[in-house]
Amino acid sequence: LDAPPKHVTFDVPSVTATLEIARELRERDFLNRKVEVVGLSRATTTPATVIVKFIGTSESLASLAPDAVVPRVEPRAKEGSDLSHPGSQMCDVIVDVGAKDDAQAPKAVVQPAKVLVKW
Repeated sequence: LDAPPKHVTFDVPSVTATLEIARELRERDFLNRKVEVVGLSRATTTPATVIVKFIGTSESLASLAPDAVVPRVEPRAKEGSDLSHPGSQMCDVIVDVGAKDDAQAPKAVVQPAKVLVKW
């Protein structure tokens, strides 16, 4: 065995080393993406656009087509309410990327995470 580097000591005849190998994560932003409302044709959102940031490997981010990034909201009728009458609701913004069980798919972070939907 060679002499240990400076500030390193060996005090047992064997050494156990643990290391983690991971791919480097990168970010890719899609600015001013229009929020689509599912199920209510004349509904509007405030704000009308959001920023979608993807975090993933270089390979997974390179395969993202800008036209495929479609933020959406899905308003749901709450108990005692009716979507056929004028109203509003705060809704989570949803962005799907790849299959749900795809571990390599990038993670989407939306800002703001909720928008006001008016119909």
